[in-house]
Formats: sequence, structure tokens, C-alpha cells
Amino acid sequence: MDLLQQVLSEKGKPLLIINEFKFRKIGKSKDGIKWRCTVKSCTSSVCSDESVTTLLTSNLNHNHEKSSNINRQIVANSLKRKAIDQITTRPLKLIRNEVQSSAVDLTLNDVNSIRRSVYRSRRKTLPPLPKNLPEVHAALTNLDTSCRFHLTQAWWRNIQKCGLQTEYKNPDSEIGKWLHLIFGLSLFPHYEVEDVFINELMTIQPTNSNVTKFTNYIVENYISSTSTFPPILWASNTISSERTTNACESFHASFSSNFYSSHPNIFVFLKAIIETQTNTYIAINSIEEDKYISNRAYLVKKVAIESIIEKYKSGKITSKEFLKSVSYYYSKT
Repeated sequence: MDLLQQVLSEKGKPLLIINEFKFRKIGKSKDGIKWRCTVKSCTSSVCSDESVTTLLTSNLNHNHEKSSNINRQIVANSLKRKAIDQITTRPLKLIRNEVQSSAVDLTLNDVNSIRRSVYRSRRKTLPPLPKNLPEVHAALTNLDTSCRFHLTQAWWRNIQKCGLQTEYKNPDSEIGKWLHLIFGLSLFPHYEVEDVFINELMTIQPTNSNVTKFTNYIVENYISSTSTFPPILWASNTISSERTTNACESFHASFSSNFYSSHPNIFVFLKAIIETQTNTYIAINSIEEDKYISNRAYLVKKVAIESIIEKYKSGKITSKEFLKSVSYYYSKT
């Protein structure tokens, strides 16, 4: 009885393996699925049922030797799904584990070919690398990677660069009051930012050469849809924690504190990994519970801003009132 096994070619096309000979799929007919030997000079062909478990007709008179890379294709097919599910694992490690579990014989050329196949499979699941500024914007928009903390840091540094820090810190300065309002822009929906900036901020901008420099910087880099960092990348009508990178930075700081040198002993490193894994399991088990916020100041700020956002969405306050209210919480002190 002929043993039938389905695999995919390196290009992802269906193949049928029968007695270590490979057949490519030709198409469907009323009798079943037709297959032909992958060697072009060979006339061998078969016809299988729809489920590819039984041969209905066969012509197995091959004029060549059996395929030598059957094991390689079997391992490569088995690894493609694992390569996507375990995208951070080195391909060579995946190959070693698969070879140990399946007990197949491979050569170095086979391993290199499988490794290339794994990389190809992974690349198909990832978006293409951006090649110009619009593509960079599109990629960042899809990732939702903006961070309010770093945004306001950039604005604050430019305020200092323009020599406006003294005015900014003066509570009685008209320039300082105007600069504080700028920081409320990040809480508007991205499609409203440009109109709010023009109608609410430009109309009351103080006459000052340094303020003009700062305004030019904001317009060129952040306000219009064609600027370097358009509002869609950094503005959102929410106070979600997803708009900051605090969680990532906190994890990095916490994980680094486990080590006292840049090249720790491997067993020390593994112990830290296991402890981190335990904490992750606990966090996963608690994912449906209400999150406890221990930072009282942040909790007060979060509740206050959520209340202001809700009033703005329901039309109870104007954009000018909203800007003034939220800028208090996001401006630099």
C-alpha cells in the first residue's frame, strides 16, 4: 500500500509524497485531484480523492532516483507554524528541537535551507519595512506607539531652547499661560488638533520673537497632517496607559536590578528569568480583575481628566475650556 503524505514546497505550494517521490498538484477534475511528478522529464502521475488519503489511479513508473530532500521538507513544514508562534526564538534552536523529536537525518545544507525557509515564513507575517516618511507614519499609526511623556519632554526642551523657560515658570506671565495651553493638545482627538491650534491658540498668541520660534517648531513638526509627527501619531481623546511607554521602561528597570554586572553568571540569569515568569503568570491570572492603582496622585489625575474628557465629548464644555482644563495636568512644572 502506498503511503501518502502532504507537505508544502519551499514556495508554499502543495506537494504529495509517495514512496519518497514528490508530486505537484495539477488541479481538480471530476475524478479527484490530479498530481504529477515534480521532475519535468518524468511522466509519472496520480489521482487522489478530495481528502488526499487514497489513490484512485496511479502511474508510478519514475525514470529517476527518489528525492533526497524529503526529510528537509518534512521538518521545514513542521517548523513553519512554530516559527511564527515563537517568533523571538532563534531558527537554529527550533530546528534542533524538531530534529531531536522527529529523529530525522539532516545535512548542513538542509539546516541552512530550513533556516532560510523559517525566515521567509516570519517575514510574511510582518509588515514591510517603511521606505519613506509617509510609510513610517503609517507604520507608527498601526502600532500606536506614541508616548505623551516623551512628547511633552520634546516640547519642554524646545521651550528651553527658545529661551522661554523663565516666562513659562512665571504664573503671572501671559506668555507662560499661553505655553501651558500647548500641552493640552495631546488630549484632543487627532482630527481636531489643527483646528484647535489655529482657532484657540494662534488667535491669542503673544507677540514675541521667541514665541514665534517655538510656534514655528510646533507647526512644522506636530500640527498639520503633513508635518514630521502629525497629530494622528500622538493625539488621542483618552488617558489610556497605552499612550505611554512607562510599562516597558518599568520592566526594563526592574529586570536590570536583578544583576550587578553586564555579563551575569548564566544560572543567575536563568533564576531571574524564572522569577519573572512567575510574576507574569500571576499577572495573567489577574487580568480580569480591576487594576489597583497605588499611586494616589496618578489616580486623582486620571479620574479628573476622564471627567473633563467626558464633559467635552458630551458638549458641556467648549474646546477652549477643555484645552485650559487638561493642560493643567500635562504641562511641565
